[in-house]
Amino acid sequence: MDFSPLRGFRVLLPEEARILQRVEDTLRTVFTLYGFEEVVLPTLEPFSLFERKSGEEIEKHMYTFTDFGGRKVALRPEFTPSAARLFVQRAGELKLPVKWSYFGSVFRYDEPQKMRYREFWQAGVELIGASSVESDLEVISLVIDSMLALGFKDFRVEVNDVRIFREMLGQEGFNPDQQYRVMLVIDKRNKVSEETFERDLLAALDGRKELFDRIMFVLGLRKKSPGESLAILEEPKLRQVIERLIKLFDLGKEVGLSKWILFSPNIVRGLAYYTGMVFEVLVEGIPYSVCGGGRYDNLISLYGGPDIPCVGMSFGVDRLVEAAMEKRIIKVGERRPVFVAYIGQELKPLALKTARDLRMAGIKTDVELRERPLSKQLEYANKRGCKLAVLLGKRELERKAVKIRDLDSGEELEIPLDRLIEEIRGKLA
Repeated sequence: MDFSPLRGFRVLLPEEARILQRVEDTLRTVFTLYGFEEVVLPTLEPFSLFERKSGEEIEKHMYTFTDFGGRKVALRPEFTPSAARLFVQRAGELKLPVKWSYFGSVFRYDEPQKMRYREFWQAGVELIGASSVESDLEVISLVIDSMLALGFKDFRVEVNDVRIFREMLGQEGFNPDQQYRVMLVIDKRNKVSEETFERDLLAALDGRKELFDRIMFVLGLRKKSPGESLAILEEPKLRQVIERLIKLFDLGKEVGLSKWILFSPNIVRGLAYYTGMVFEVLVEGIPYSVCGGGRYDNLISLYGGPDIPCVGMSFGVDRLVEAAMEKRIIKVGERRPVFVAYIGQELKPLALKTARDLRMAGIKTDVELRERPLSKQLEYANKRGCKLAVLLGKRELERKAVKIRDLDSGEELEIPLDRLIEEIRGKLA
């Protein structure tokens, strides 16, 4: 029988887990500095929570089953619908804007490949109850400061507004579902060949060559400023959308963020609920985005709540870890432990008490648990990467003393037992 992990699921060894924790701790610190408070959301949800709310693309890739109560349920593929439901349930108790953050694993039945797993980690925020450009910039600013706190320098936040294409398609009679199918093709542009993209886009547009040419023209405006695009795009209904983007970029410049923000019309995101500004974060030399987000002003009302605007984002924590390791910008300095060894079984209780005393003093400590001879104990301590070994022996204890061995140099020092914690702190400093 094969007990291997399922395809697309991983086991993280201690070294990998420490890096993941370091990234999450850094993000948690930045989120807190921005006033976001952490909520813990269910891993298993009613399937109806996600049905038709996240778009057909995500529905086809969900882990769903019927539980023993006959309910159709799903492992969460994302956090935002759960946060929206929570807001609707507690709306009467909350002061706006609400600022929530979350951390945890999500599940999607995708084809496993590099940086695409079936279980992966996300860290994100939801800002509920503010429709201003300032609230859009608050989330983008948080993302930039998070990237800087992690040590990234050569990254960019590519920003767009989905209404640019929705307005163009709506004018041509495309309904929301048809618009979404076109957006999915645009969203996948960088994942397929240009020939395949153009063929799929023309098909999604029902072969309308003139509309195809207009969309390709807009996509060609990448890296131009929103102001330059406004001068080029003459369609009146797009002016309000572009003017909001101009305000966002101008405000970003005043705050000192313009170095990292880029206008990119091909960013449309793959989820159906986005209604305005959207963005993705890309790192130079890394072939995938590490963060995405945007505005979704209709989501709360879709769950029966009031008409409340929302903006948010999520980091792919796995992708951040991989990108940080690729760029060699993350270093996890682990405190090397102390090992308590003893000679003679009668000293076992003292060894356990000594280990506990060290731990209570905040010193990472391991202790012999297998009744091995001293040589084997020290061999194990070396393999565990311990810095120091405390050696408990009868003769030393008769003098109310104990030995400390430096496992790197082999040097030994005998000290009074009542000074053990002080001496170890000094050697570990």
